[in-house]
Amino acid sequence: MNTNLIMVGVGDYWKGFAKPTLAAMESEGLINLLANVDINPRSLSENYPKEHYVRGINQPLSKLLAEKKELNPVVILGHLNHLHTPDAEDLVRNDFPVLIEKPYSVDREQLELLKRLIAENPTKVALAEYYLTMKAAPLLIASGQIKEDSFYFEKEGIIKTHEGLSSFADNPAALKGKLQEIVGKPKYVYCDLLEGEGSTGRVEHRGIDLADLKKGGGMIHDLGIHAFSPLFALEDYIGEIDVDFSEGEVKTALCQEYKKWAEEHCRLSEERIGESYAEISLVTSTGIPVKAALGKYVLKQKNQRRLIIVGDEGQAMLDMSGCSLYLSQGDGPFKKVLEAPKSSNSKYYPVIRSALESLTGNTPFTFDSTAVALKTQEFNLSLVEKASHLRNRPIYKAEASPKEIFA
Repeated sequence: MNTNLIMVGVGDYWKGFAKPTLAAMESEGLINLLANVDINPRSLSENYPKEHYVRGINQPLSKLLAEKKELNPVVILGHLNHLHTPDAEDLVRNDFPVLIEKPYSVDREQLELLKRLIAENPTKVALAEYYLTMKAAPLLIASGQIKEDSFYFEKEGIIKTHEGLSSFADNPAALKGKLQEIVGKPKYVYCDLLEGEGSTGRVEHRGIDLADLKKGGGMIHDLGIHAFSPLFALEDYIGEIDVDFSEGEVKTALCQEYKKWAEEHCRLSEERIGESYAEISLVTSTGIPVKAALGKYVLKQKNQRRLIIVGDEGQAMLDMSGCSLYLSQGDGPFKKVLEAPKSSNSKYYPVIRSALESLTGNTPFTFDSTAVALKTQEFNLSLVEKASHLRNRPIYKAEASPKEIFA
């Protein structure tokens, strides 16, 4: 694989995730980063690629990048949320393959457009998902959904073993597919993605894209795909999740300090400000209860990112901060078995590499990761629609405990 790439957007996503990963992949000869695109001129203090395109207002990307078309570049869309779908349509209709960051669509109209686009051009669109393809990798190995001849096993540093593995398997490949044997029939699933530590705990750490519901703001859009995409990948084990969310409950709340910031700095009215906390409850097609909590500005100076599957034989806990899988059986303690180590140039490596490989038909998974991400996006929009009917969202103070929000 030696793929030409063009990066659209040079904000937080580029600086914190894409840039170090693409540099690492370029050093391996896997990609060639041709150019960046942004609405602002090149900053002399930034280390951009050789070329930097400045996009005009409403300028189609396909026209801006026309001179690069003969190089068949994959265009990574990591810019404003509400532009992901329309820009993907413009590019794909003009024969550019695309890799799209979440949220892939911010409303139902965009979703239907994206579904048609993917159905008609299955080799031109890949949906990237950080938690599914990087943080959940140890769990996907245990569930047998990562191929043994993939880069996850072959590239050093992608998967790390721990002492606890010896209790269940001789090596990571030998753990493949043993999740059900170890945990047994699932009884409950819990998922928490709660952030109150460091930069993610500051109300001003992201801009209007995170705040404005009309632009894909709110925690359901921001964290929902992360929380539920691994569960959609595990549907053969835990049961199917209704993408229409016909039954189930969603509750949302708004952080007082975040509300004030969004009103003053983003000039948004309260009804336009996305939720900063949400709780979701549902039951899968096989009767397994699922509970999830998504939120920022909770838990004083703490993060809590975890996915727990409770079975009749044992438990699996995926620590999504440390990207580590812990397993237990009976009344025994949790044992750390596998980890997907995070470093500045590796934490997004599996995301981009797996998405690019899926465009060539050489996916590292036994499932279609783009189909899973799309299904999760549809489910998320159902959550957003149901939440939009809620009135009088509770207002809580930053760093509150989740149990206090709906008390």
